[in-house]
Amino acid sequence: MSVNNNIIKEASKPILPEDTFTRPGYRFVVWNTKKDGSGKSFKPGDTKYAVDLNKGNDLYAIWEKLYFDLEFMKKGEQVTGEVTALAGASFGLYSDPDCKTPVKDKDGQDFAVVTTADDGVVKFTQIPAPSTEGGVYYVKETVQPDGYEVNSTIYTVTYKKTEEGNYIGVLKDGDTEVTEINNTLIKSDLNILKSNTSGDKLTGAVFNLTRNENEDGTGKWIDIKKLGDFEIKETTGFLIKNLPNGLYRLTEVKAPDGYIIIKDPVQFKIINGSITIVAGTDVAASTNATSEKTAEIDVKNSAGTPLPMTGGPGTILYTLGGLMLILASAMMYGFRMRRGERRIK
Repeated sequence: MSVNNNIIKEASKPILPEDTFTRPGYRFVVWNTKKDGSGKSFKPGDTKYAVDLNKGNDLYAIWEKLYFDLEFMKKGEQVTGEVTALAGASFGLYSDPDCKTPVKDKDGQDFAVVTTADDGVVKFTQIPAPSTEGGVYYVKETVQPDGYEVNSTIYTVTYKKTEEGNYIGVLKDGDTEVTEINNTLIKSDLNILKSNTSGDKLTGAVFNLTRNENEDGTGKWIDIKKLGDFEIKETTGFLIKNLPNGLYRLTEVKAPDGYIIIKDPVQFKIINGSITIVAGTDVAASTNATSEKTAEIDVKNSAGTPLPMTGGPGTILYTLGGLMLILASAMMYGFRMRRGERRIK
């Protein structure tokens, strides 16, 4: 920029232009009388500028590298249906759309992958702005939290200037600006079958299904599907859809007519459509993945009439009945003996 060869002491309007120039990846700082910035500096909007009548008066734009921060939230669906902050997700910042080359930081090192804590915040700081016109960066989730579906979306990153004059990162999914990235729970379908020991399918059994809050079984057992007691009415089983990974307990409430109820609940884990029995050794149960993310459990019953519980009312009645018979027999024997003695006399 050149200033005309006139002496200007002061003007009512700024004689130096506002920041109307752009340079990708840089921010304008000041005008200076020397290219290297070692001369006298003037800010855009200044109304005073002394000129030398004997030579041209050129001003040079002085730039500095532009850096910005990018921050967004990581959230995930919970078993309860709520969407809350999610820990354990990792994100990388890349310079190519294939997400192979990490962006370099101000020290020339690869940006480190950011892993979320309990607050779910993802923050990359001091990102150097792209040095090409319209340049963008890319963000990709590299590790998803346990029990959640992979988020394969590749997001673009640009930056913008705020009203306060700061620069902030902008995260976009296509043309839509986003401030949070969500994950959905991995869910599986479970088909519950009822069979006898010969493999014949049965109906009429009533079950209750609960899931433990903790994978190790130390939490509360919760009916997450709010099914209550449900009955197997078809030989094809009872299908329960969209169960998240976790530890489950299947309790038989009523056995089919003519069969013995299972005393101990069956405990099993569902992981991505695969099922593993972890407790209930007195139960004959089999599992079979019938399709992707669909598990099947076949609980078997033995035929027969349930025996009275040890120490229960049935035992007491039998015992009392036996004692009464013994006492009656003794009394009859004693009566006959006395009659015999009188006859002898």
